[in-house]
Amino acid sequence: MLNYELITVHPLGGCWMAEDASTGVTDHTGNVFFGDNGTTTHPGLYVLDGSIIPRPLGTNPLYTISALTERACKIILQGMNKTVSYDFPSVTKSFTKPSPAVQFTETMRGFFSKDEKEDFEKGYEVGQQHCSPFMFTLTIQTEGTDTFANDPEHRGFMAGTVIAPALSDKPLTISNGLFNLFVKDEDNADHRKMKYNMQLNTYDGRQYYFYGYKKVEDDKGFDLWKDTTVLYVTVYDGKDNNAPVLGKGILKIVPMDFATQMTTMKALNTTTLMDSIKALTSFSSFFSKNILETYFSKLF
Repeated sequence: MLNYELITVHPLGGCWMAEDASTGVTDHTGNVFFGDNGTTTHPGLYVLDGSIIPRPLGTNPLYTISALTERACKIILQGMNKTVSYDFPSVTKSFTKPSPAVQFTETMRGFFSKDEKEDFEKGYEVGQQHCSPFMFTLTIQTEGTDTFANDPEHRGFMAGTVIAPALSDKPLTISNGLFNLFVKDEDNADHRKMKYNMQLNTYDGRQYYFYGYKKVEDDKGFDLWKDTTVLYVTVYDGKDNNAPVLGKGILKIVPMDFATQMTTMKALNTTTLMDSIKALTSFSSFFSKNILETYFSKLF
C-alpha cells in the first residue's frame, strides 16, 4: 500500500531526453532527434512538456517541467542570436480600498413567448398556455453605497443564470449585467423604473439581449407589491437591443423567493460589524426614501 504518501499523477515520459537518438527522442533542449541514432535533430521541432522527463520525479513536478522549459527556451533563443529579458517593469502601488457596497440575490419566475412581440401580458398568457417558462436567479451588487445613492442612474451589476427553454435547452449564462434602481421614467419624470439589462449566452455560442423593467408608480389602489415584484421582459434576437425583438413576457417574485431574497442581503467591502450596518442602513434608507416619495408623498 502507499501508506498515505502522495504520488505523482503526471504521465511523464514518452518523448524523453537522451544523449542521442538510440536511447531517447529529444536532446536536452527538447529538440526531436532525426532518425534512429546519432545526435542530428529536426530543425525547429521541439517538445517541451512533461513527456521529455524519462521517469517520475515525485509529487506534482510542475516546477521541474517549467524549469526545463525555461532553460530550453533560453538556449534556443541564443542559437537564434536572440536574447530574452526576465526583468519586469516597475509597478507603482495604487491600491484604493473599495467602498462599502450591498449585494443580494433575486429569483424571478414567469412565462415568455416568441409568438408575441408587442404585448407583455399576452406574451405571458401565450407562454403559459404553451408551457414556455422563463426564470432567472441573479446576484446584484451595487456600486459603493454613497456613489449608488448620489448617481442618477443608481447602478448595480448582475451575474447569474437564466432558464428559458424557448431560448436554449440548457441554462444560459449572463454577461454585461447592469441593474438600475429607481431611475426616472423616460416617458414620465414623476414615475420610477427598476431596469435589468444583460446579454444571455447559450452553451453553443448564441447570444440574446434581455431588457426588463419594473414600473414604480402610484396608480389607483395600493400597488406597491405589484410594482416592485413584476418585471416586464423583452428579449432581442442578438447581442444588444438594436436586434429584432424575439418575444415578450412577464416575470414575478413569489412570496417564498422574496423571503429567501431578504436573507441574501449583505454588506461588502467592510471590516467591522458597524461598517456593515452602516452600508445596509444607507441602502435601506435610499430604498425607503424612494418608496415614500412615490406612494406616500400625498399624505405629507
